[in-house]
Amino acid sequence: MSTVTDPLNLRLDNPSGGRVEAIETRHDRAMVFAGGAMTVSPADLGDAFVVACDSGYDHALAAGIAVDLLVGDMDSISDEGRQHAESSGVATDRHSVAKDATDFELGIDACVRRGIFEIAVFGGESGRIDHLLGIATALTSAHWRDVRLRWHTETGLIIPLVGPGSVALDMPVGSVVSLIAVSDCSAVSTNGLAWTLNHDRLARGTSRGLSNETTALSAAVSITDGAMLVITSPKGTAHT
Repeated sequence: MSTVTDPLNLRLDNPSGGRVEAIETRHDRAMVFAGGAMTVSPADLGDAFVVACDSGYDHALAAGIAVDLLVGDMDSISDEGRQHAESSGVATDRHSVAKDATDFELGIDACVRRGIFEIAVFGGESGRIDHLLGIATALTSAHWRDVRLRWHTETGLIIPLVGPGSVALDMPVGSVVSLIAVSDCSAVSTNGLAWTLNHDRLARGTSRGLSNETTALSAAVSITDGAMLVITSPKGTAHT
């Protein structure tokens, strides 16, 4: 097996970074199923590597999607799901309940260790508010700066943006775009939105970035420093 560097220091058994054993994979993208409600299912699996985070396995099972890897502490997966995973021989990465990372984070890290940097997330849309916010803020982790993460929910698409970086948005004119500053964000600029930002600062907690609208089929958001969530909603979504 080949070796790769671990610049993101994701391996729990490699606290100092450096050279680690690579995990071979033929996949270029992944789909991660989190626990909590799932109202949006993937339309096209393609050759995606499928990861279920604990009770996310139940979502995949209900959708008829075969799982490649089950991760987590297994405290919320149903008995039916657990039995199905065992009888199907699904690879399982089980962790103690007393751990320092959520099942969701473990699932994303499992993809990155396999060299997969395009990840679509499904599920996690309801339940405990701390879990919901935990998933949302975890998306902006600096560890995943180079990962193309997209969280698909019933009311919109959530895209993390960590500076320096940018994200392109392709959607109908009149679609809603909100910028949620998770930390203080510097030099925020937008193109193709009704209310333009031009190297502006968005302070953590500000509502200034809420409920913008696209004015072109292609829009973009960029920042120099900081972390935010770019949330897109379909045209016609009510404003607050």
